[in-house]
Amino acid sequence: MGLRPPEPPTETGSGRNLPIAIATGVVIGVIALVFFDLGTVTAAIISTVVVTLAAVEAYAAFRKAGQQPATLLGLVATISLMVATYNKGEAALPLVLVLLVVFVMLWHLAGVERGVEPVRSIASTLLVFCWVGVFGSFATLLLNPNLFPDRHGIAFLLGAVITAVAYDVAALAVGARFGRRPLSSVSPNKTCEGFLGGAVAAILVAVIVVHFIHPWTIGKAACLGLVVAIVCPIGDLSESLIKRHLGLKDMGRILPGHGGILDRIDGLLFVLPATYFLVRAFHLG
Repeated sequence: MGLRPPEPPTETGSGRNLPIAIATGVVIGVIALVFFDLGTVTAAIISTVVVTLAAVEAYAAFRKAGQQPATLLGLVATISLMVATYNKGEAALPLVLVLLVVFVMLWHLAGVERGVEPVRSIASTLLVFCWVGVFGSFATLLLNPNLFPDRHGIAFLLGAVITAVAYDVAALAVGARFGRRPLSSVSPNKTCEGFLGGAVAAILVAVIVVHFIHPWTIGKAACLGLVVAIVCPIGDLSESLIKRHLGLKDMGRILPGHGGILDRIDGLLFVLPATYFLVRAFHLG
């Protein structure tokens, strides 16, 4: 009886099953493109659903760790901010944040939840809202038809998503194959080699693909790729920092081969505001 050759590995160093992860990513990408093609309203709806589900995962993780955030208030504020930024623009950001602070204070003053440490609860409520809700709301801010008419907002958001996905995929693939040196102590599975691979991929994809999406140009798309290469890993490491503190491997399990939704958009959350301000700086709208 002969020896069978070893089967090729299907998991990355982080334990991800690559075939399942790729299949899931393709399905998500197709669904997103369909919603984007239908217009800004449907794109805003799918963006709101994704960000809200990510906030649900984050609040559940914090509750599991004993932080006891006011989940209901945080989710209402997140959904409200997504809708308000699409309709009212930047003015919605301070308004919703102030209202959340007021209502979360009243929540504890009224004793809605007994046996909860107010300061810890308020802090975790606001942290998740600012991290997921505020950063995520820049997706609907980009889609705001009053700020960016003629479906330009879809082009800007699509550019951000495509470039961030390129970074994530390349960082995962290069890191799994060539990764040797940890990028940060908070996440040993993320490597310097993966970061460099992701950065190169983000810039190349921006220049080769994104610049064809009007009104992006080659130069401005290249700037987008450079910005994504810088801020996307910060988002990845920030989530790793929080998961390490909470004692979690993944924020959720809803996406086969990926973990939770927040695990997949952690870098994109940082890319969204960076893209918005880049677009405004270039007067692309």
